[in-house]
Amino acid sequence: MELVRGQHPGPASDLWSLGVVLYAAVEGMSPYRRSNTPATLQAVLSAEPQMPARATGAFGLLVMRLLRKDPAARPTAAEVRRILQEIAAPARTTEPFATREGGGSKWVPPVLHRNRAAQFGLAGGALAVVLALVLVLVNPFAGDGPPEGWQVRPENEVLSADVAVPTEYKRVQEDDGELVWYADPSGVFEIDFWHRTPKSEDGSEDDNPGADAAARKVYYEKGGADATQMEDASATYKKVTHQGRPAVEMITDYIPYASSSDDDPVRYRFHELLIPGRSPSDPYWHVRVRMPAKGQAVKDGATIFTEVTGGLKIHDS
Repeated sequence: MELVRGQHPGPASDLWSLGVVLYAAVEGMSPYRRSNTPATLQAVLSAEPQMPARATGAFGLLVMRLLRKDPAARPTAAEVRRILQEIAAPARTTEPFATREGGGSKWVPPVLHRNRAAQFGLAGGALAVVLALVLVLVNPFAGDGPPEGWQVRPENEVLSADVAVPTEYKRVQEDDGELVWYADPSGVFEIDFWHRTPKSEDGSEDDNPGADAAARKVYYEKGGADATQMEDASATYKKVTHQGRPAVEMITDYIPYASSSDDDPVRYRFHELLIPGRSPSDPYWHVRVRMPAKGQAVKDGATIFTEVTGGLKIHDS
């Protein structure tokens, strides 16, 4: 809905999309189905769908609320989850016997017990759809936005993206405008974000390998920047996707060059996400979480990486 209006989509937009899916699941067609694309887009903007004929009651009302034009008028994700779970919950039979008018009791087959699906105006096939959707949507609807203690920070100017970071982390921006990082007050973790090309400002090639994971592995194992950044580095990587874009997740354990002569140097870890641009000449995105490479910090750092990369919302140009 919001995309059609030229607005930035948010969580409420996802809920509107869910409403369209649920409507189509029970009616067999989109609530905005028209004969051509322009007419469909116009229907999305202005048409008010009819209550689905096969889904009255609580389910039908929920679908209609999800399809409201005003994002603020749609139910929250938590409310949607609760209602769907209530609808999908099996009927509870507290009285297996029914009392006869003249006393005593008789057994009533379960099929004749009060039908919860009928109570909500939902046919059996649609109920199966809701059951499946509840299972699929449990994690996405576990909460709205970032976890407690985190915040979404717009970084349009530097990254052309929104980022999710712990609220207490301090923001620092590099002078060249390509890097912004968030520092943990305790000094244990650091979150770095780049949006850059692998070329220096004067146009000459520098030694930055960009989003090429194989080249970056060699780069780190040779010592990183100017071969004086790290020693004894060991890097692994795997292909992933982010917002439908091909990407690479990379983990590198190393000893900082400055402390390599210590008797018992501390090893550190880079946990990184590399997202190439649409073409080789486009800037790429680089997300890095730095942490100690052993102990509880590794587990906590992995959690931070998951939340940071999950909260990175790149703005498509």
